[in-house]
Amino acid sequence: MRTEPANEHDATAEHLRRMVALLDALGARITRLAQVLDIPLDNPGDVERALLHGGDTVPPHDRHASMREELRGLLVLRYNVIKRYADEVGAQAARDILVCAQEQLLREGFRPQAPGMDLRSLFDGF
Repeated sequence: MRTEPANEHDATAEHLRRMVALLDALGARITRLAQVLDIPLDNPGDVERALLHGGDTVPPHDRHASMREELRGLLVLRYNVIKRYADEVGAQAARDILVCAQEQLLREGFRPQAPGMDLRSLFDGF
C-alpha cells in the first residue's frame, strides 16, 4: 500500500518514478504491437508510415486493423507525453526519463533492435 511522500524529495522521486513507469508501459506496448504487426519503427519514415497507413492494407474489420489503430494512438500519445515532460522538467530531463524507461525495457528482456526501441527519432527537436 502506497502512502503519501514524507517530504519534497520523496514527492519528486515518486513523480519521476511515475513518469518513467508511464513511458516504460507505452514503450512496451508499442514494441509488442509493432512486432506482432511486423511494422518497423526504426526511423522517422517508418514511424510516419505507421501513423499514416498503419503498415499494410488489411480489411478494416480485421483484428490487426484495431491493433494498428492502437499502435498509431500509442505513438502519438508517447510523443505528446514526452513533449509534456519536456515542457514540465526541461528537454534534457525528459530525455533522461525516456532513457531510464528504455533501460527498464531492456532489463525486462526487450531486444535493443526490436521495433520502437530506437528512440533517436523521439529526440529530434529536444
